[in-house]
Amino acid sequence: QHTENTDIFVTPVVGRILNQHLISPVSVVGAELEQANKAVANELHEVLVHHDDPESMRWAEPTGHPGFYTGVLLDGITYKIGDVVAVAPGDDTNKDRANGELDAAAHCTNTLANNAWFCQIMYFFEHPTERERGKPRKMFHAQWFIHAGSRTFLQEISHSQALFLLDECDNLAVATILQKCQVRLLGIDSVEEPDEQDPSARDYFCGFAYDDVSHVFIDLPSLEQLNRLHAFLPPHKHCPNCGRKAEKELSLTAQVVGKGLSLYGQVYHACDFVYVKPAASDKTGMCLFIAQVTAVDLVKKRLEVRYYKRGRDERKVHRTPSRNEVELGDLDGVCYVRHFQPDDQDAIKEWIDANLDHFYSISEDSAYADDCNCLEDHCSELDEAKHFVRRFGQIPVLEVFSGAGGLSQGLGQSGFFKTEWAVEKSFSAAQTFRHQLLLDAFDARLNHPETKVLCADINAFLRYAVDRRDGKNPPPLRSCDKERTEIPDDFIPQLGVPRLVIILGPPCQSFSGANSNKIEGDPRSALPFTMLSVTELYQPDYFLLENVTGLLSHAVTAETGRGKPIQKVMFKLICRLLMALGYQVSCKTLQAGQYGSPQDRMRFIVFAAKHGCKLPEHPTPMFAFPKPTRKTTLFIKNDFLPPAKRGRADDDDHIFAPHAGVTIKDAISDLPPFDWKNPHNIIKETPEDIEEGKRRRAEGIRQFETSVAPVGFQNPVQYATEPSTRYQKAMRRGNPTAVQDHVTDKASPTVTEATANIPLLPYANHKWLPKQFLHPNSKLMPNSIIICYGRLDLTGYFKTAMTTVAPRSRGSYVLHPTQKRAISVVEAKRCQGFPDDFILFSDKPTATARVKEFYKHIGNAVPVPLAAALSRSLEKAFVETWKQIPKEQSPEL
Repeated sequence: QHTENTDIFVTPVVGRILNQHLISPVSVVGAELEQANKAVANELHEVLVHHDDPESMRWAEPTGHPGFYTGVLLDGITYKIGDVVAVAPGDDTNKDRANGELDAAAHCTNTLANNAWFCQIMYFFEHPTERERGKPRKMFHAQWFIHAGSRTFLQEISHSQALFLLDECDNLAVATILQKCQVRLLGIDSVEEPDEQDPSARDYFCGFAYDDVSHVFIDLPSLEQLNRLHAFLPPHKHCPNCGRKAEKELSLTAQVVGKGLSLYGQVYHACDFVYVKPAASDKTGMCLFIAQVTAVDLVKKRLEVRYYKRGRDERKVHRTPSRNEVELGDLDGVCYVRHFQPDDQDAIKEWIDANLDHFYSISEDSAYADDCNCLEDHCSELDEAKHFVRRFGQIPVLEVFSGAGGLSQGLGQSGFFKTEWAVEKSFSAAQTFRHQLLLDAFDARLNHPETKVLCADINAFLRYAVDRRDGKNPPPLRSCDKERTEIPDDFIPQLGVPRLVIILGPPCQSFSGANSNKIEGDPRSALPFTMLSVTELYQPDYFLLENVTGLLSHAVTAETGRGKPIQKVMFKLICRLLMALGYQVSCKTLQAGQYGSPQDRMRFIVFAAKHGCKLPEHPTPMFAFPKPTRKTTLFIKNDFLPPAKRGRADDDDHIFAPHAGVTIKDAISDLPPFDWKNPHNIIKETPEDIEEGKRRRAEGIRQFETSVAPVGFQNPVQYATEPSTRYQKAMRRGNPTAVQDHVTDKASPTVTEATANIPLLPYANHKWLPKQFLHPNSKLMPNSIIICYGRLDLTGYFKTAMTTVAPRSRGSYVLHPTQKRAISVVEAKRCQGFPDDFILFSDKPTATARVKEFYKHIGNAVPVPLAAALSRSLEKAFVETWKQIPKEQSPEL
């Protein structure tokens, strides 16, 4: 489908749903829908009045357990265990959800769904105490469904006949039954039917279970999962949700497991290394303590631990004499410490690089380090991932909107994935991607093969791939370079690639809160639909989307006759479309700083997994960061898209983590210093200025004129110091002696002088400038709410990396913490986690245009440490799916 007046190309399922909800009028709206709802409500009321007569109800055969029955005869209709029924709405125990249901946007065109609740009968029984006209009240136990439109965040975007299975259940009176419902359970290979939006429809389908706390859509439970849950219950009370509650309650209390203790599913043994949470009142640091379990008290259910401390190398630990007795609730999981000889540097590096929960010790520090039960199991898990790659090869990845390649850079670090294809419209960004991966192809650590980089418009790529599939013999796909080069057909991925992963980072400018010049109808807002069309065409096993959090709040006014914007429409449509294509979906906002990036950068992340594949969990925060992810408010009171967190208890929102956050000092302190040379055009140079200049030059701080770009060290320059942190070592791995790109763009004399006059203090900004720089016609006014000339804090973190690094930019904090200039290109690379030898490309004709484009490539990228964390989650899901081969049986209820 080619949408009118745009170049956006979409595939059939995506086009059908977009057309239904954003373009064509709905079938029943306004007063007509309200009248139909009232008619159904009156009809159902009459049914309830009749069912209130206990003489109209008869038990079927007993089950063999006193007081329990196989079914009930109600008005001549037999209801059996397993039937799905519509029941009269009662008092929802979730009051906020009940109030949200009254929102007009939450109502769909299906009248029964707007007037009834749906559930599946698990068993029938007589109430032991409650009576109706002298007889025991006839009851049934049921697990609830939730209607997609009337009671989930999908609201008006939902399929009017879609139900989701909840993990909630209740005891209900038989008299509340309104009618049977036909509910088709979708198996792994089933897809939803098109939505006819028929108000009178009484048949429904269910393809997903829905967690209405985390807002995750997952596969229906398999027979194996049901049997596991039923094992917690007596045979006459089988209910998977009751079993799930029993399982969870068991995990919430300390249990004896062999010679160890278990809490939240984690078993602790003697000799294991553990993370210990600091006291909640401890304000001295946010890192978890590391300790080794020295004894397990199975009676008191407590552990004796001995603490380890960290040295200058943050991954090296030393045993201390400090001991303590702790409860299991004081712990935050396990870590893994191995003992090495001092000269085992290659082995140490391999161990540390493999996992962020890995630490090491030297000499006699850890007598028990290599004898832990959990360490042995963990090493087996690491071997499973290696065995997967040996059996299937590296997992192929198609990256769409690849930019300079931040996602692929992170995904490639473990060697589990390889980006075989990348699609990027910008020629310079595509060339940047190509250059770097060509280098990586010869890097033994990454061992990437050469990626086929397609410099092409995504809509042209999609149209070509669809035409090729349909046998239309389309003209060659052409590159977006100046010569419009023909792209070889073997560069374009074939359909049916096994175990394919599609990763995407569509342009975010139309959603970003940093964009103060948004355009109504910006065509970039429709690119997420094209990326979902690529997913429909290629049907990958896994899908990963990264974007700004502003995508969550994006709203549009649809031409559907409802007369108001659809709130959070992108969020709703992405979830809705992925499920229509047969994918489980999980969404969260993540803070890049909690995954090892030295910047404050919130990102919206969507994981999707094909039916039958393990849905990845969003990565657990590993770095203590003072500004964790915020909860994202949805549509009803107290309903949020919860952030990723370490605490396993529902109410444990602690922000402690194994590692200290990576500060600006940790990231860039080894780089050679330089200043912009102050021209002193506005404020004349004083003797104090001259002395300060001499002192700074004596400290090795070079000064550079700013009139011509690039400003700074135009040739590779020696590092100022040896790497002092593991982050610096990681950035310098391929470039151990000299650094390139340590330059900035040029600056006007006024900007240069203003920059030099911003005090070298954390978060100083234009409000601190001398009065000579401030005048009524300038935005540099002390009372201006818009900050510019913002200086960074050396012991703090970079602000969100921007595509423009200019001191006078709106809201900019881009001034170096201790040097009189903006951050350089290589410092911007380190902010995003790109290694120093990452080659940037630009075909711009001038040096200043090239530097600007370098900053743009970097600012548009996904932070590499965050991408690496996402990679680890995907890798774990792949291995878990592989371990289930042969596939589990089709979903059953």
